[in-house]
Amino acid sequence: MASWRIEILDDGVGGVAFRPFVPGSQPGDRLRAGDGDTVVWTNRTNRDLTLVSTDDPAINQSIEAGGSSPHLYVVSGSPRDIVYACIAPRQDHVVQAR
Repeated sequence: MASWRIEILDDGVGGVAFRPFVPGSQPGDRLRAGDGDTVVWTNRTNRDLTLVSTDDPAINQSIEAGGSSPHLYVVSGSPRDIVYACIAPRQDHVVQAR
């Protein structure tokens, strides 16, 4: 099992972008994670954000500006796409369970 981080960045036009903290990753790239891997989000913006999903297990995390998600998300059930979103500003992202 591995531990992963996804950075939440300002996109320069009022929104946000997600970038897996993996060498060579670009904003918007999917994180590819295995069953049982953990994910934490780091908010690199100057605003408080909330991430949500309807997936199982659900993602519902408030992340303060400059902070990290308070709970680890454990990837379960692969292969599948785990879709989640920042709710304000709205931006979807995907963790691809392999």
